[in-house]
Amino acid sequence: MPVREKGFKKLVSVAEAQKIMLEAIPSMTLESELVPLREAVNRVLAENIASPVNVPPFPRAAMDGYAVHAEDTFGASQSNPIILKLVGAIDIGENKTIQVPHGGAVKISTGAPMPEGANAVVMYE
Repeated sequence: MPVREKGFKKLVSVAEAQKIMLEAIPSMTLESELVPLREAVNRVLAENIASPVNVPPFPRAAMDGYAVHAEDTFGASQSNPIILKLVGAIDIGENKTIQVPHGGAVKISTGAPMPEGANAVVMYE
């Protein structure tokens, strides 16, 4: 993208802006060190750490509401409601196998496992 003048600002491409920023930052090589966990406050990790265990071990609802297919709710509003069929309910601690069809919803409690097919929760509080 060519450089253009507009008012008092000079427009440059994203690549050129990144180049300008990187040139302005002094190059530093930081060394890493091992420190006790209690001394790690306000420090930056030298490498990513990933847990070998998923906690919780299943996708769960982060709020009370209705588990749905998100795309079934696109365009919904107070003046343009979308009607979905209630096909079940899952409370926290329950391990039900419920399939959410398109056009359907499952009432769900915070912390309960997400039902098959659902990819969103419409909050109800």
